[in-house]
Amino acid sequence: VLASFSLDIASSVVDFWLGIGLAKLYLAVTRRQDASFGILFSGGDRFFATLGGTILFVLGTIGLTLLLIIPGIIFMLWAWPYYYLIIDRQCHVFPSFSVAIPMGRLNWFNSILLSVISFGIAILGLLALVIGFVFAAPFIGVMLATAYVMMKGETPHVATTPKNTGTPLTTPML
Repeated sequence: VLASFSLDIASSVVDFWLGIGLAKLYLAVTRRQDASFGILFSGGDRFFATLGGTILFVLGTIGLTLLLIIPGIIFMLWAWPYYYLIIDRQCHVFPSFSVAIPMGRLNWFNSILLSVISFGIAILGLLALVIGFVFAAPFIGVMLATAYVMMKGETPHVATTPKNTGTPLTTPML
C-alpha cells in the first residue's frame, strides 16, 4: 500500500511538472516561437509557484461551490488565467490572482463560451472511441493559451500570405 501510494504521488508530481511544460509549449505555439520538444521538460522553475496557485484555485473553487454553486462557477471563470500568468509572466501566486480575476471579469462571456466549446470538443473526442481525445486535448490547450494571450492584450501571430509582387489591381471608376 505504501509503495502504491508513493508511486501515485510520484506520478502526480511528474504529471504536474509536464503540464507546466505543456502550457509553455502551447504558449510558444500561440506566439509562433520555437516550440521544441525540450520545452515540455522546462516546468521545474515554476513548479512550486504553480502548485501553490493550483491549490488556492481548487480550495477557492470548492469553498465557493459549497457555499452556493454560482460563486464557485464565477470564481472559476474569472480566475482561470492565474495558471498562465504564473507560467508566462513569472508572477508569484497572489499577484497572479490579483491580475487574473480582473482580466477574467472583463472577459466573462468569452470565458463562458470557451468553457462550453472546450467541454463540447472534449466530449466529441471521447465519443470518438477515445482516440479523438488525443487530437482534442492539444487543440483545447492551444485554444486556452490563445485566449489567455488575447485577454492579456497581445495579438497571437497568424499566418500571413505572401506579398503579391505583380501589378496592383485597378478598379474602373464609375
